[in-house]
Amino acid sequence: MFVMNRIFVLTVTIFISLHLFSQKGINQNVKKESFFEKIKFGLKGGYDMNPLTADFSVMKDQTQTNGFQAGCFVKYGKIFYVQPEFYYTEYSPIINSTHQNYKLKGLVLPVLGGIKFLDIEILQLRVLAGPSIYYDFSGQDNPDNIKRLRFNFQVGAGIDIFDFVTADLRYGLLNGVYISDQISDFNPDTSVLNFTIGLKY
Repeated sequence: MFVMNRIFVLTVTIFISLHLFSQKGINQNVKKESFFEKIKFGLKGGYDMNPLTADFSVMKDQTQTNGFQAGCFVKYGKIFYVQPEFYYTEYSPIINSTHQNYKLKGLVLPVLGGIKFLDIEILQLRVLAGPSIYYDFSGQDNPDNIKRLRFNFQVGAGIDIFDFVTADLRYGLLNGVYISDQISDFNPDTSVLNFTIGLKY
């Protein structure tokens, strides 16, 4: 948990510093946008892939157990941005690398910061990172007594098409485990890859 807190604080500090610097305006000839012109609202759906696999038949079977999300988001900023999200989710928990035969329902609240590094009118590419909060409605009533409130950290990349269609691919870091250990001891059975796609206005 200490490591995740350090990562979170460092990420927030970097994004805030970059955002404040950008407000000074690198190019004074560029028209400044108002607060409301920097805000976008949108709807999104998501899917969790776990365990990670390239076998299509396994992927097909996973659709019965992997997590799904549906919700909305607010994005503020252009080059540097902050994007809180709100999802309803259903998923089968994984214990000892095995999906359980029951589903949990709850809420997911990611709070992401990102940087747009490529903009060619019809296409924009972004990198992003931030903490995510999970809250299960079932609480301690589930068979395996999984904690109701949980945290993790997500990193990933995103693409926007015509500034209307938006999609992200994110990897969930394990809470309480050093990043170096997660890289050296990478296990596809315990890794979660999240894909989201939506529309923004």
